Amino acid sequence: MANSSLGCSKPNKDWKPPPSNWISVSVDAAFVNGAAVTGLVFRNSNGSVFHAAAHKHSCLDPVSAESLAILDACLVLKRLNISKAIIESDCINAIAFILVNSANTFWTVAPMIQKIRFLRESWKDWKFRFIPRKANGAAHALAHWASCCNLEE
Repeated sequence: MANSSLGCSKPNKDWKPPPSNWISVSVDAAFVNGAAVTGLVFRNSNGSVFHAAAHKHSCLDPVSAESLAILDACLVLKRLNISKAIIESDCINAIAFILVNSANTFWTVAPMIQKIRFLRESWKDWKFRFIPRKANGAAHALAHWASCCNLEE
């Protein structure tokens, strides 16, 4: 019943599990009126969810919201001491800013991207990849559901 309350009545067949001994973290954000709510869904190589979280932030734009979701995932991975992880986002700009060292990063996301890159230096087996929206349904539903709750920053 919990799945249907989040708008996920059946498993997403477009999502692919990570390799054996790896963790997948699907992230997304809901952005409304200068506030972002991030949704994080952690799965093992069997596809089983073992952790999920939502966080509220103030931010300026949707790309900042998506970058905050990725940063939130990194901070949880660090706290859980998970070294082999694939962080997946449907925001191609945020993923590109992380993977390509460029001066063209939006000023609104630059501080978050710097923090993510700094964390990545200590966690060499963290991978970042773009996934299409249809493969990111669980994190998308969590972020949008949590945006209706009274989360504190």
